[in-house]
Amino acid sequence: VFWALPAAHRDALFPKLELLAEKLPLRGAAAVALLVLVVEVAIYSLLVWFVGKFVLDAIETGRQMQVGTGFWPLWPVVIFILLAFVLMIVEMLRLIWRDARRLVTGQADD
Repeated sequence: VFWALPAAHRDALFPKLELLAEKLPLRGAAAVALLVLVVEVAIYSLLVWFVGKFVLDAIETGRQMQVGTGFWPLWPVVIFILLAFVLMIVEMLRLIWRDARRLVTGQADD
């Protein structure tokens, strides 16, 4: 699920809060999209911070999870969650760059 988040966001399958922006002129739509993306980056940055702290703690303490009757280390699983959230931030930064260029130039470049 976590690996699908960046791909779904890139392919516009991720729910977005930009429905109003479709009715605005290009610069207005870019401004709304930029604002929404900045808020999303802030939220995902907090997630990365807290998941990163959890991953470091899991590695340092040797945290384990039970799989069947055995116990496996937890850090290989949670590190992928951290990487997926980082990929989300990278994708959002790309979209911020795109919308900032739209806002400045007033032209769609897709």
